[in-house]
Amino acid sequence: MIRIFALLSFAMALGAAALPADTVKGVILDNVCAAEFSGDFAAAVEHSKTCSLLEGGKKKGFSIVSEDGQTLTLDAKGNSMLLRSLQYSKKTGEIQVEAEGKVKGSKIAVQQIRIS
Repeated sequence: MIRIFALLSFAMALGAAALPADTVKGVILDNVCAAEFSGDFAAAVEHSKTCSLLEGGKKKGFSIVSEDGQTLTLDAKGNSMLLRSLQYSKKTGEIQVEAEGKVKGSKIAVQQIRIS
């Protein structure tokens, strides 16, 4: 009986533990342009900050194009966090980011995002 209780307690503790977040590094693009550059990291690198801050990005959100060509759309929280960071960034060229969160399909639920 004690063994069963110990095993159940251990299983519940494992289930309650937070799963590690995925880390994605790449270039940030507004969703309007992300479709155009999808899968082409070299072209995405040429994308400028001023274009990312246009109304299209503010209204339709942002995506990350990674070096391996994967394009991930940020969730609402990630978009909000990125906009705040972009407002204070002095970068004028491509915007490289590192995002942590849960990747599901072509979307990422962002927990943290850093401009690098």
